[in-house]
Amino acid sequence: SMSTDINFTVQLSGHPSDDIAGAFEVEFGTSYTVGGETLVSGERSCAGYGGSVWFTWIANRSDSVELNTFGSSYDTVLSVYLPSGGSPTTVNPGDLQACNDDDSGGLQSRIQFSAIEGQLYYIQVLQYSGSAKGTLKINLK
Repeated sequence: SMSTDINFTVQLSGHPSDDIAGAFEVEFGTSYTVGGETLVSGERSCAGYGGSVWFTWIANRSDSVELNTFGSSYDTVLSVYLPSGGSPTTVNPGDLQACNDDDSGGLQSRIQFSAIEGQLYYIQVLQYSGSAKGTLKINLK
């Protein structure tokens, strides 16, 4: 008799998109596998110039919120944008709400901003340098 080994990896939400048009709703606390995304020409960044991935978040409360990338395996730069008029693009995602490269001497990022309940935000996570590769976690506090 023949036996066949089938190996597969379950990825909770697929690979994050390196283009804002493919951004999907973030699942906080989830480990995402980031597989070599690159920086789009002209893409905005407050620090670094490596590959990026994009997520959306519809705020579930009006409050000061914290997002961080603690538990990620690579050097992150975390930004949040409020879309402003028309369809946001990777080069022009809207109004920057907050950005951070390294928090408290580590390589992960932490930002705080005032969220508005029901508002759509775009979350950009860059690798500081080179292509984005590794495990990414985004946490909400």
